[in-house]
Amino acid sequence: RGIGRELLQAALQRTVERGASGVFLHVEKANEPALRLYEDEGFVRLPPSPRNSAFTSALKLSQKEPLLLFKQVGTV
Repeated sequence: RGIGRELLQAALQRTVERGASGVFLHVEKANEPALRLYEDEGFVRLPPSPRNSAFTSALKLSQKEPLLLFKQVGTV
């Protein structure tokens, strides 16, 4: 157990190393274990918006209730 958290933390560290200022995640609202993990790691839910809907459509995601999350990383 905990491999998901380790993978997420490694990915976040890599984004910092590459100079990213933030990370977006797209997750199904019903995926409570994933949401709990992401929120525990500092991601916040973004409010529904036309931009989020366009993102879902552009990627042809078939999620019923998609949520977009964001976490600021690195230095500002």
